[in-house]
Amino acid sequence: TSIAGCGRELVALASCHPNGYVREAALRAFSGSPEFLPFVIVRLPDWVAAVRSTAAELFRAQLDLLDAEALVDCLALFERLKRWERFREEYSTWLDEALRRPSAIEALRRGACSVTSAVRLRCCRLLPVLEGVALGLRDRDVAVRRWAFGAGVAVMPKDELMRRAAADSHVSIRRLAFTEELSKEQLRVFLFDRAGSIRGEAQVRFGPEAVDAYREALRCGGVSAAAVIGIGETGNRADRDLVLPLLGHVRARVRRAAVRTVARFGCEGSEEFLLRMVERDRPSVACEAASVLLRARAIGAERVWRAATRHPTGGVARRVLLWMHLAGKWERLAVY
Repeated sequence: TSIAGCGRELVALASCHPNGYVREAALRAFSGSPEFLPFVIVRLPDWVAAVRSTAAELFRAQLDLLDAEALVDCLALFERLKRWERFREEYSTWLDEALRRPSAIEALRRGACSVTSAVRLRCCRLLPVLEGVALGLRDRDVAVRRWAFGAGVAVMPKDELMRRAAADSHVSIRRLAFTEELSKEQLRVFLFDRAGSIRGEAQVRFGPEAVDAYREALRCGGVSAAAVIGIGETGNRADRDLVLPLLGHVRARVRRAAVRTVARFGCEGSEEFLLRMVERDRPSVACEAASVLLRARAIGAERVWRAATRHPTGGVARRVLLWMHLAGKWERLAVY
C-alpha cells in the first residue's frame, strides 16, 4: 500500500483506516514527523500485531525527538489507552524515562494542574518527591491525594502528615491516620468522624467514656451530625432530652441526624413535630422523618402521605411511596 504524495491530514486519517495495511503504511509515513505523535499513540493497542509493532517503534523513536511539553499534551490520551488489554506496560516505562529528564520539570508542573486526574497523578509522581507530594496533598482527586500521603511518609514529618490525613474529606485517607498507636486524645477526634465504620471502631477502642465525650460536646455547643449520631449509637433513653432540641437546629444535616437518633431512643411525644418536618423541612430531613414515622407506626400512614404530598418538592412523596411497605397492610391499602 502506498500513500506517498498524500497530504498530511489525509495521512493522519489513513492511520485510522479499517484496513491494517493502510494503517501500517500511514504510520511509516509518520517517520520523522513528531507532530503526529497522538496518531501513533492511538495505534499502540491496535488489534493487528504488525500495526502495534510499527507504532511501538515510532513511539520509542519519537520520545527522543519531542520536547516534554508535547509529551505532556498527549498524557490524557495515553492514560485513556492504558486501560486497553493490548496496551503494554513498557510503553509507560519509556514515557516515564523521557519525562524524567531535567528539562521536563516545567512541563510536569503544568501537567500537575491538568483537568485530568490521571495526568495530574503521573506528573506528581515524576516530579521531585517533595514537590510532587506537596502538589498531590492539595489535589482535589482522592487517588492523587492517596498517592501523596503514601509517598509523603519518606519526606515529611509523620505527625504533620497524619494530622492532614485525619482532616481529609475522604474516608479512605482518614483511615490512614486511624492507626493502632493513637493516644486517647488523638482517638477522640475519630469519635466525631463522618464515616460510621471509623466512628464505630473509635467507640470500641475509646471504651465506655465515648458516650461522655458525645454528651460533653452536645452540652458545650459542639454540635455536629456525627456527635448527634454518636450519642444515639452509645447512649440511652436518658440522653433523649439532649437530642430533642436539635430537631429545630439551623443545619439540615444536624436535624436529620437528630431525627435518626430520636428514632433510636423512641419518638413518643414527638410525632406531630416530625409530621410537620415531613411537610416543610428540607427534602433529606423530610424523608428521614417520614421513614421514622412509618417504621415506628407512630402515626397513621395516610397522615404521613398527606404531609408528604404537601411538601414543595415532589421527590418527598415519591420516596414515601417507596417506604409504604413499612406501614401496616390496611393502612397501605387506604393510601393506594
